[in-house]
Amino acid sequence: MLASALLLSVAVIPDQGTALTPPQTHISQDFLRTVRFAVKNGFGDPRGGEYREATIRRHSNWGRSEDGQAHGWLKKDGRFVAWNGLTYRPVSVGAKLDLAEDLGSAFKEGQFIPFPMGPQNGANAAALLLLLGDDESARVAWRSESGEQFLKRFLSETFNQAVAAHRGGDDGEANRQALWIKESVPRFEEFADSLWPRKTLREASLPRFDFLENVGRLADDSSRRLKNPKGRIDLASISVLPKERRIAALIAALDEVETPESGQTGGDLPSSRSLVMAFAKEGTAAIPALLDCLEKDDRLTRSVRFYRNIHPHWYFQSVKSVATAAFGEIYQIYDFKRPDGAPWDIADYRAFYAEMGDRSPAEVQYLRLADDGAGERVWIEAANWLGECQSVRREGGWITAPPEGDRSPL
Repeated sequence: MLASALLLSVAVIPDQGTALTPPQTHISQDFLRTVRFAVKNGFGDPRGGEYREATIRRHSNWGRSEDGQAHGWLKKDGRFVAWNGLTYRPVSVGAKLDLAEDLGSAFKEGQFIPFPMGPQNGANAAALLLLLGDDESARVAWRSESGEQFLKRFLSETFNQAVAAHRGGDDGEANRQALWIKESVPRFEEFADSLWPRKTLREASLPRFDFLENVGRLADDSSRRLKNPKGRIDLASISVLPKERRIAALIAALDEVETPESGQTGGDLPSSRSLVMAFAKEGTAAIPALLDCLEKDDRLTRSVRFYRNIHPHWYFQSVKSVATAAFGEIYQIYDFKRPDGAPWDIADYRAFYAEMGDRSPAEVQYLRLADDGAGERVWIEAANWLGECQSVRREGGWITAPPEGDRSPL
């Protein structure tokens, strides 16, 4: 199988030196010019490589990682160019393969089908085959994709590899890829502007590669992690520390939170909320540290959100968002908006703490319900909590109910 449909691989950025001299072909000049540019700027070059099977490390959209088989070209320097046009350092190298046989199977089974963000698609295959001088196979694989689509896919797949490395804890790989993208974007924008002029004022006002808007944050965060490396969250070790050190350790661990999606698009899985619940056990003693975090902490967690795995936009969950969840879990509140709908700022969080202090969640809800200026959303949330508190347990957006016989009457 030439590629996996959902798995994203951790790749390396090659330094290409040889330009493409394309054969005579029916493929559009727009696409050919783009491939010529791309191969000088990181797209994998199979020329001079031996077609083989290899094992490469791959991270999935759901946070898992595994070693998987891929077909591609092993270069003399040990790098491996896969069918998605990205270059890897293989875990191991397998047997030599027959490229013609693989191509025959791919065409027969329809694997070379253009599809946004697909690790295996016709445009990537066409580009690789053009580099190898196989005009006819490239023409069959190509299927009319534009150069602009191809270029966007190459950048988005490369960014996805950096995101996958970040999520999987490979900060060196995430940093190297994110820095490369950050430094390369101006070149790609200049090339794109020379071929595909913006048609409207709105287009001209927006970034051409808007899905890369967070690459700078990833580069900065991975650089920070490399300066002070640490392991994953160990709540068992944290739980035996004295209270003051325990809260500080929980704050320090916030950047290692990794909450997988429960669907496309999905919420946090309940099992991922262990750190938030650890703060809840500390009670209001943890609030001052959480407030400082909300005001000053710019770290990212390992968690990433995406609308669909085929879309190029990825969104990083900040440490502040987890601190907000912990703040809410302690007081059992989940609506952090003013009466006019504007989100709370740090002054609102501090004012709430100054008013509520060490009060229990029940006392907090009664006070919110009695506040004539709180607004409809707050009144509804408080009333719902007071009505449910004897029969269900809320954890963020999740509700759990004890067995029928264990429930207390209202």
